[in-house]
Amino acid sequence: MKKLAMLLLLAAPVMTACRTTPSATRPAVDRTGSGGATSSRTAVEGFLAAAKAQDIQALSLIWGSEAGPARATLPREELERREIVMLCHLRHDSYSIIAESALLGQQRRVTVDLTQGAQTRRTNLVTVPSATGAWYVLSVDLEPLQQFCASQR
Repeated sequence: MKKLAMLLLLAAPVMTACRTTPSATRPAVDRTGSGGATSSRTAVEGFLAAAKAQDIQALSLIWGSEAGPARATLPREELERREIVMLCHLRHDSYSIIAESALLGQQRRVTVDLTQGAQTRRTNLVTVPSATGAWYVLSVDLEPLQQFCASQR
């Protein structure tokens, strides 16, 4: 009986780590390989979720351009280098989408507040739809988030 109890105690963290998030709370992001999201907002939500999880694979599916996900358009070394920089700056505990507005063409600007500990910083992300209609985060203004990255060193 003691062995069974000990086994359950040791397995609990593993089972907890493997739990899945209910689909109703996940953004509508395509993780099958083609990438993108169903809207500008869900692209930002997926991008920030990937950043919070420090998941470069998920980030490479939602970061991109009109041509598709960055993982399909950038050399791997360059992709990973850029993602590491973004992940450092985008580490956060929570975020709030403040506003979304139209830019030239079909691009959208999404303003977000990122909170890390007691610090909150506001930045802008630009999203764009691809030819297939999937939405990608085209760019993010990392300058306002420099303190987040500096505080990790």
